[in-house]
Amino acid sequence: MYAYNSDMRFDSVGLGYSAHAGQIFVHYPARRPDGTHRYGGGFPIGPIPERYRTAPPNQITAERVALWDELLAE
Repeated sequence: MYAYNSDMRFDSVGLGYSAHAGQIFVHYPARRPDGTHRYGGGFPIGPIPERYRTAPPNQITAERVALWDELLAE
């Protein structure tokens, strides 16, 4: 797992994403007792299917691909 970093980006449903060594990691939120959220270590999502760039199956996938590409370009 990859630890949280300040370069994390969030999609419209609240999942966090970061990039490390050319890979994208997804971070899931955990609710704290005070109602705030914490994002812990991330899990690698693996290769991004090319069809997600050319014909994403839905709007959230298109949003995520743009976010992933942004992270990978940094």
